[in-house]
Amino acid sequence: LEALCLEKQEKGQMKHEILPAYPLTPMMMYFAYIIPGNTTGNLPFVYRLDPTVDLGRLKDAFTTLFEVHPILKAVIKPTEQKYYAVFRDDARALDIPVYQWTEDQVERELQSMLKAFTYRADDNLVHIALAETDQYKYMFFDVAHVIGDGITMNVLMEDLTKIYNGEQVEKESYTFYDYILDAKATEDAGVRAKDCAAVDELMKNYRMTRSILTRHDRQDCSKGIYASIHRRLDRVVRKQLLYYCRKNNVSENAFFLSAFNYAISLFSDKQDVFVNSIHSGRTDGRWARMAGCLFKTYLCRYNRVPHEKVDELITRTGTQIMNTMKNYTPVSRMGDMFLQYQGDILTVPTPGDKPGERLHCIQLDSLPFHMQIMYDEEGFYTELRYWENRFDKDCLKVFLTCYEEIARAMLEETSVRRLKYHLPENVYPKHFRVKSDDLNKESGYTLLPGMDKGRRVKVYILDEGYRKKPYGAWGPLYVMDYAPAHIEEVIENPYGPGTLYGTGDIARILPNGTVDFLEVNGKEVVTDGVKGRKFIDLNVTRQALSAYPGIEKADAYLKYNAESNEFNLYADVILKQGQDGFDQEACMAYLKENCPEINVPLGLTVTR
Repeated sequence: LEALCLEKQEKGQMKHEILPAYPLTPMMMYFAYIIPGNTTGNLPFVYRLDPTVDLGRLKDAFTTLFEVHPILKAVIKPTEQKYYAVFRDDARALDIPVYQWTEDQVERELQSMLKAFTYRADDNLVHIALAETDQYKYMFFDVAHVIGDGITMNVLMEDLTKIYNGEQVEKESYTFYDYILDAKATEDAGVRAKDCAAVDELMKNYRMTRSILTRHDRQDCSKGIYASIHRRLDRVVRKQLLYYCRKNNVSENAFFLSAFNYAISLFSDKQDVFVNSIHSGRTDGRWARMAGCLFKTYLCRYNRVPHEKVDELITRTGTQIMNTMKNYTPVSRMGDMFLQYQGDILTVPTPGDKPGERLHCIQLDSLPFHMQIMYDEEGFYTELRYWENRFDKDCLKVFLTCYEEIARAMLEETSVRRLKYHLPENVYPKHFRVKSDDLNKESGYTLLPGMDKGRRVKVYILDEGYRKKPYGAWGPLYVMDYAPAHIEEVIENPYGPGTLYGTGDIARILPNGTVDFLEVNGKEVVTDGVKGRKFIDLNVTRQALSAYPGIEKADAYLKYNAESNEFNLYADVILKQGQDGFDQEACMAYLKENCPEINVPLGLTVTR
């Protein structure tokens, strides 16, 4: 530590001249290029203020706040070369309207104020409005994510309150403009290749092959239909969790991520999974009170370790997170699953003699799946924002129930393997039967030959220990007392009299009574890279390759590519016996002719 401090002291702090324009950091590029016009890129805070608040004085406090944090005056717009950049405008002023409303108008007017940032030439990156009614006063404060993050909003609200109260607030000596130039210098020094190599090592041999919790009736996902589920996690007692974390020297973030990855493993029927998450990115003291977009996205991977203890799992997760935080370069979001532990980030001071009440009347746009966990004086709660045209709401509710019970069980159970034994009975199908012709139709082939139409059969989805899987969870499909077209194994029914025939299919039982098959309806995966969000149906690639002359079997999947720093499509093929002279270039040309561009793999591995 002493050596590091002396090295930093010798180098000194880099001094930057003030420039008219600055490049975007990788995180800023995501908001500027991928989601302009989407309120996922907004950071709105809406409060019903204490009636003692003087709105004129509050307007003046906002003006001073802009001097303390100069990035608030910036503009993001295209350059002459058509690339986005940050344009500095220290003289920029912001008009703050004060409205007179009735109480009946409040929610409608506040929702109308939420306008997505589109980064046109002279657009403000901050939206502020004040209002009063006969009873209350209101504040709308929205900052573009491209120049801010959750910690930024905390800093801004704390400073705004201090300024309003007449306290002295020190102006930033190191600004987000300086951070941008330092980040650019660090990237130019070659750190990106090192960071991507670290992620490549973390994700080595991982293949994304399936989706979870998605709808049975697949719908167009070119645009999201936004929905949300709000739920308290009352089964996870915060005092008990804090005691557990102190006792085992682990963080709340590592705890909730470990529980989330375990739940994903349960529902995906895979022992190797990962989750997307973020950390604050504030790993340098100079950035602690700075307004800016500093957070970093990262991947947290879970591999099953036999006989692992719960505290060992959480410690392993925490170590992985700490190692990830050494990376300067954020990772593009991969897959659907995104968990963000926010803690009490929404608990901030407000102007006035008494604390203001934060309102939740504004509905933001969402990512396909974005789950946040926070706490207040009553304990933990979650807000899951999702696309209802992508995900099954009833499956999500079952998943949240399982997640909460897994997190609760982690506080008492020592064995990771036994966590699933703590799930409640109501998440499992009971005495489930389905028509044989429906099963044949959903499977895409005659799974049960020679059956009378309408004959109802009992089916199970079981794990490797022959325990039932919850509603919506993938797992091996077993049919009771009727032999399927292909028999993988035969076992005695562990839940009563009868014989179970393993079909070799991976399927799931949905809460609506449908049996869904992985190979038919679980192969559409998603990746969120620098060229935008892509929904890729792996079956399209696999089927095209399987139809190519000389190929016996094909498989398509997404895996991490260190060069692009995102997940890309790849494929493996096994040639028919005796097949010689396979022309790989001709096969790739065939795919380009017969598949959409999105389904053409970046690489092809051939096994003879």
